[in-house]
Amino acid sequence: ATMNSAKRTRNASAPTLPEVLKDLRDTACGDAVPPVTAREGLRTMELVEASYRSNLDRRAVAIKSL
Repeated sequence: ATMNSAKRTRNASAPTLPEVLKDLRDTACGDAVPPVTAREGLRTMELVEASYRSNLDRRAVAIKSL
């Protein structure tokens, strides 16, 4: 892929690191509501871990259910 095609596919609405850290601070201080539930966050991490293991092992990996 060329640099131009990479720029075209980038998500312009993705938050920057300072924005993410501010939201994290505000949530930790009780000034904001988390964007996802703990259960949703755990499920996401299960998907990431299964994807990583699948790639390393070159096989399908079952995803745990909550």
